[in-house]
Amino acid sequence: MKKILILLVLFVASTAQAQNVKQSLIGLGMKPELAHILVGVKSIVPAGSAQSDATLISGFTVKVTTADGIKGIRLPVAAVIGNTYTIMNYGSAAVILYPATNGSIGTNGTNVSVSLAGFSMTTCRAVTTLAWVCGEAAAA
Repeated sequence: MKKILILLVLFVASTAQAQNVKQSLIGLGMKPELAHILVGVKSIVPAGSAQSDATLISGFTVKVTTADGIKGIRLPVAAVIGNTYTIMNYGSAAVILYPATNGSIGTNGTNVSVSLAGFSMTTCRAVTTLAWVCGEAAAA
């Protein structure tokens, strides 16, 4: 049974499917942190120069490879409080991280972005549907 679920992880196509597989793995006794990692890493490309046109984060674990210090990515409206997203910046330049529209990151105000330095990562956890707590990102 466990081998079948791990194989299913390789074929997850959407965030909704990823959440279902993740919950199934946890239900079988896997630690949530490991299930989160196994669901897969999605590559995303930052876009735009404002919250409204930043690239929406499309998976629970994403890697950014083409950051330029200007373009950004945006956290989704959390469907489930407690959802955790890991963002890895593989580029040498910073990437701008925006909350969802009308959202906030940490103690920053509504719609205020943070900067994720090059060659670093952060983990963001939804504390409400619009409020996020992230580590390692500095106010932009």
